[in-house]
Amino acid sequence: MFKAQWEKEERLVSTVFYNFGAKLQQQSAEERIVQMSGGQSFLARQRLATTKRHNMPGVQANEFFG
Repeated sequence: MFKAQWEKEERLVSTVFYNFGAKLQQQSAEERIVQMSGGQSFLARQRLATTKRHNMPGVQANEFFG
C-alpha cells in the first residue's frame, strides 16, 4: 500500500512540475512577442515593412508595380 501511495504522489508532483514549467514557458513567449511587436499586431508590422520597402530612395514605385 505504501508503494502505491508513493507512486501516486510522485506522478502528482511530476504533473504539477510539468504544468508549472509549461505555464512559465508560455508566459515568457508571450512577453517576448509583446516586446518585439511594440504593441502592434503582426499585420500592422507587415504593413509598415511593406510601406518602408516601397518608399526606398532611388527606387520608383512603378518598378514594383509596373
